[in-house]
Amino acid sequence: MKPKHIMLDIETLATRSDAAIISIGGCVFSLDKDAPLAGSDPDDTFLVSVNQDFYQNPWFAEYFVDPSTVEWWDGQGQAAQEALSINLVETPGDALDVMDRFFERVGFKRNFNFDGDRVWANPTAFDCVIIRNAASIERSSDNAVPWHYRQETCLRTVFWMNNDQPRRDRDTDLVAHRADHDAIAQARALQDFYRG
Repeated sequence: MKPKHIMLDIETLATRSDAAIISIGGCVFSLDKDAPLAGSDPDDTFLVSVNQDFYQNPWFAEYFVDPSTVEWWDGQGQAAQEALSINLVETPGDALDVMDRFFERVGFKRNFNFDGDRVWANPTAFDCVIIRNAASIERSSDNAVPWHYRQETCLRTVFWMNNDQPRRDRDTDLVAHRADHDAIAQARALQDFYRG
């Protein structure tokens, strides 16, 4: 059985490891040379957004909101801002549940062997760390995610080790800073690299 690859992307209200998550997106894809481009099948993607009002409550101080990031979001395009209300849930814990169901639906196996299923992010030191922090807050364990930490694979490192392989131009069907679309764009760039 061929390994499953899932690319994750998040949108946040800060850049620290305890950042407030406002959106999680992802896609399952293949690195086979003849595989369709990531995101070709809508069933291979997910997007969930967190109601930002959740972070207004002072007793949820575990999540950091940076005013400069909030201001940055105010300057983003309408499509990116509208995406922050797609599949809206009330809490980060609810968003993690949606992510878990996606991993289960696509048959991702939580274990580690070198040729097994992989979770990708650009970089893992941002997306995966922040998701793990949310799992620690919401589920009392940073291991309460649907993958093993040794399955985390950094897209940025792959490109750096290969002389900063040029990435494909963003396809016109994808909105920048929409988490599922960013994940698709990153997966497509990786597919292009493997197709060489």
